[in-house]
Amino acid sequence: DLPARRDRVRLPLCQLRYAEACGREVSLFCTGGCIQASIPLKKLEEQLPSPPFFRCQKGFLVHLAAVGSLGGGVLTMAEDGRQITVSRQQIGPLREALARWREEEELCISR
Repeated sequence: DLPARRDRVRLPLCQLRYAEACGREVSLFCTGGCIQASIPLKKLEEQLPSPPFFRCQKGFLVHLAAVGSLGGGVLTMAEDGRQITVSRQQIGPLREALARWREEEELCISR
């Protein structure tokens, strides 16, 4: 459950692709569109499981399964092609997290 304006929105985690900070609010980009939530990105990050969610820079939190590619300090989201820069400190940890996540997905699929 997330606060969205004066209501609360129930959002399954598998539908959340990435979140972008917009001041004290967050834009949640989901499979069904975009939702504005009245919560700071840091607080949202604390509430979401890691993995699959990863803070790639100050203003973005991504779902590892929604990442299409990573190269040159930029990740591209698979669904909408959005390009998000990755902070220098996070490139290594993000590569590792993506590799582990994709290995786990392959294991689940092969079972």
